[in-house]
Amino acid sequence: MNDFGQAILRRNFHGRLLNQFLAFYREGQNDWNEGRFIKSFLNFYFVLEGAFSEKDRWRNYETREDLLSSSAFLQFVGGTINDEFKPGSRLRWWLDKMLANLTDNKGRPIPKLFDAEGIAWVLVDTRGSLLHF
Repeated sequence: MNDFGQAILRRNFHGRLLNQFLAFYREGQNDWNEGRFIKSFLNFYFVLEGAFSEKDRWRNYETREDLLSSSAFLQFVGGTINDEFKPGSRLRWWLDKMLANLTDNKGRPIPKLFDAEGIAWVLVDTRGSLLHF
């Protein structure tokens, strides 16, 4: 089992909550396979939020704090960056561009580095953009 799977299993999920959590993952997979990429992103985002965020902490800054306080999230993102995002690759270029174009809630630029903090910012910002465009 991969690190992400182990991180999920370490969470204290029970009955209905586990079913809801896995339903987002399954729906995200189905949406991806059908080419519904926005809906797929949102479902996978909810998997991450459910795995790493605390109950009743849904605001952008709270979600980022929860993601970045999780050693499992930091390890997962760090490993993914090292294994999958080689410098000069097209996907890395797009993520670097997204990191450079981040803004705070007042529209001021706040570029971030290509690390776990930057990825947390991009995830939360993208979710907000997709839900509130």
